Amino acid sequence: RILYEQALDSFSQQEVATQSLLFPLVLELSAEDYETAMEMTPFLLKLGFAFKPFGRFTLLMEGVPAGSRFAKGTQDEKSFLKIIDEYKRGKREKLEIRDNVARSFACHAAVRSGDRLTPDSMNALIDQLFATKSPYFCPHGRPVIINIPIEELDKRFGRI
Repeated sequence: RILYEQALDSFSQQEVATQSLLFPLVLELSAEDYETAMEMTPFLLKLGFAFKPFGRFTLLMEGVPAGSRFAKGTQDEKSFLKIIDEYKRGKREKLEIRDNVARSFACHAAVRSGDRLTPDSMNALIDQLFATKSPYFCPHGRPVIINIPIEELDKRFGRI
């Protein structure tokens, strides 16, 4: 949710925070994925990606969004392809392009299950979540937080 709203905000900002890659990635795409990437380009550039055509159906990725999982080296070209795949799925659902790119990016740039976080970074995520416009649902409408009554927990732990 945090990344989704940040992505939407970045589309209207002039400044773009890009982290240059020490070694650019060569992304060989299918014709369909290349065409999709070209369609998404204005929005991907606003998110902080920096790439250019590099031959037939190939992109040269020279920069990634600063501060993202991509900039930390935990994402690779497969993650970029997943953003394209997620975007194509949203396109079939007739999502508006701006919203679709923001959702696609947010899904694949977010903290994942199993990622190690410090207590401070966990608290910062919670603070950022509650600063969003809709902290209770992800961009796809799934709940981010659920309320489990104490009685339910007591039942599950054999206390009642």
